[in-house]
Amino acid sequence: MNSRSRGRYDRAESQLRKACDLAEQSWSSNPEKLASVLNSLALVKKDTAKYDEAGSLYSRSLILLERSVGSLHPKIASIYHNLAGLEHARGNFAAAEPLARKGIAIRERTNGSGHPQFAADLAAFAAILTGLQKYDEAESCSLRGLGLFENMYGPDHREVASTLNNLGALYTARAQYGEAENTLRRALGIREKRLGHRHPEVAVVLNNLGVLFRKKRDYAAAASFYRRALSILEMSLSETDPRLTVCRNNCAQCLLAAESQPQKQGPPVA
Repeated sequence: MNSRSRGRYDRAESQLRKACDLAEQSWSSNPEKLASVLNSLALVKKDTAKYDEAGSLYSRSLILLERSVGSLHPKIASIYHNLAGLEHARGNFAAAEPLARKGIAIRERTNGSGHPQFAADLAAFAAILTGLQKYDEAESCSLRGLGLFENMYGPDHREVASTLNNLGALYTARAQYGEAENTLRRALGIREKRLGHRHPEVAVVLNNLGVLFRKKRDYAAAASFYRRALSILEMSLSETDPRLTVCRNNCAQCLLAAESQPQKQGPPVA
């Protein structure tokens, strides 16, 4: 597992900057190598919420690749996947959608619909569609991607957990709370097993469980999930990271809602 996978973003960025400096020295003879390093560095920049820097790196990588391999190539599909993911991280779902659709179209033509990267494209696209409230298409993409991942890797793979996390968020948005809880708890179990209990990706699922239980008006459970998420994010992200800000705001709003609710309250009306 590399530094980025372990959530050690500063170390990953340092290593990739050195690799980038080396690749720059021979980029004219090996542009694909430089494009690959730029793409990897962009992923770390996105992970640390340096979105403008990530966008510039992805764009340069795309230019290099289009010149060396053409516009219809699996590596081009991956860049569009990553550009869409960047817009998703920014919350700009409308901008993310056409990028994701283009990446999926290239991937299907170059790798086929049974390829692991095609499954990853579907799973990521589903999260974008959820943000656009296109829930039916989002669920279809999620379930298709999940089935592919489970067939390829088994039920406890990291990609399975990522797809389950996004699917759980979709079910929460649709007020399918039972399905959401089961799905998110399964995602949490896989990530804790694979990554440990203090990884930022674990915190993402904990935050989503907080959102779920807050919608169910179980504020005590929601606050517990938010606090667990914060204890991880505050140790692994910078103070300016929007994911940390979102989780803190979620927790604060949850506590305010808990204080304002009546002492005796029946279950929410379905």
